[in-house]
Amino acid sequence: MFIERMLVKQFRHLRDVELGPFRQPAEIGELIVLAGPNGSGKSSLLELLSLGIATRYNYQYYQARQISNHAFGIKIALADSELAELEAQASDEAVLEYARRNRGYWVHVNLPSVFGPNEQGVNDRVHAAASHEFANFARRLGFFIRSDRSYGARSYRRDHIFNWKTREQP
Repeated sequence: MFIERMLVKQFRHLRDVELGPFRQPAEIGELIVLAGPNGSGKSSLLELLSLGIATRYNYQYYQARQISNHAFGIKIALADSELAELEAQASDEAVLEYARRNRGYWVHVNLPSVFGPNEQGVNDRVHAAASHEFANFARRLGFFIRSDRSYGARSYRRDHIFNWKTREQP
């Protein structure tokens, strides 16, 4: 699974932002860098991402956030191998048809416009089937989110953050 797209209607000071589509990552992985001046929304995007994924995976985290004035959607795409595994395991034909057609599913907060007419229910069933099939979701997505402010405390060598040699070894 990988994040294919993010639509932000409203989150903190971000308005009408679209990121992606991102392509299916290679086996070695991809590096996406968020860079910009202070106050440009880098941390907001990362919090939005964690909140969007926590919507289903960490209810306590989700409930601790005030979300009534936020609206965003995150499309989780299925890799070819994951779609094949889902096809082999799932028996709900509507789930399989939706997963094949969309090659994934959406998680959203107050943004039902990411779905076609009458598709939210089947989208949620695809999410449930994928979550059941690929139970270790966070590891599969491969996230490591941390502000660079925390590197100092761990004696992290900031001069090696973009060292291409370490990228060759996952």
